[in-house]
Amino acid sequence: MHQPSAPKQHAQRRRPLISRQDLAFIAIFMAALVLSTALPAKAGQISPLPVTDARTCAAVAVYAMGTEPTWEERAARALESLGHADARGQLPDCGQALNAEVKAGLSVTRWQVSLALVDAARDALSEGKAAATCGFARATALPGGAR
Repeated sequence: MHQPSAPKQHAQRRRPLISRQDLAFIAIFMAALVLSTALPAKAGQISPLPVTDARTCAAVAVYAMGTEPTWEERAARALESLGHADARGQLPDCGQALNAEVKAGLSVTRWQVSLALVDAARDALSEGKAAATCGFARATALPGGAR
């Protein structure tokens, strides 16, 4: 009589339910899931970098006033901002205010005028009142400065 042949070894080997590639994919997916929970909840609203330059912060304060106030009011705001920075000995962080102005649509001309006005105010603080007149003339001579 004929005996059934012994089953071949390789035919009897079972395939694993999950391959190594599947395990690697699952591990990467789980790592990505864990890392994604570590990110801020509002990833689109990442806080801006701190801006602590006295000139920039004063220009942001002047720029935020808009175009309605007179030049004297803008110069007073610039002097006030620069004076606060000097009196405290530390510079305020105006990064969020600057970020808000940029998001609202920053006018390059108005920003340049604000910087020029702050420079004129800084000159007035360091050199006396005569420098303020020259700096004020420089600020109003810029394109769009007469607004």
